[in-house]
Amino acid sequence: MGLEDFRDDTIVRTVRVKSIGMSNLLIKPRYLALDSSHLGDWVRDYVSQRSEDRAAAAAFESWLERSGYVLLICFHHIEELLNHNDENTALSRLRFISRRKLIAWIKSPDNSIGGIVTILAEEIRAAHEICGGNISEIRNIAKGQLIQI
Repeated sequence: MGLEDFRDDTIVRTVRVKSIGMSNLLIKPRYLALDSSHLGDWVRDYVSQRSEDRAAAAAFESWLERSGYVLLICFHHIEELLNHNDENTALSRLRFISRRKLIAWIKSPDNSIGGIVTILAEEIRAAHEICGGNISEIRNIAKGQLIQI
């Protein structure tokens, strides 16, 4: 369901992410897909020894929550967060992601975390379903199938 099987000692630890359907939400969220470098900076500040950095990370998280934004990630984010020479940094990044109160991800057909290929395939399927249509219709149909919370 989302982030799966990475353990602290070998970068493989089981993370359980509760999936909820859009119909279970009282307010339709807005999604924020940060660049991987910004995610990395947020984690760095979150685990920093400096109280000012930790306060900035907490303030950003609080702003996300108050603003109704839900962090949206895809497989590419996970790849880039893991791409670090220091294993402890990579692990802290994954722990950080797994500890978010609410997170959305691009859902692949097998319900695992997907990426750009998943998005493109779903847009093609949506365009075929409505025999062309306009880009807004295609986007809205695809979005309904792609985002998992």
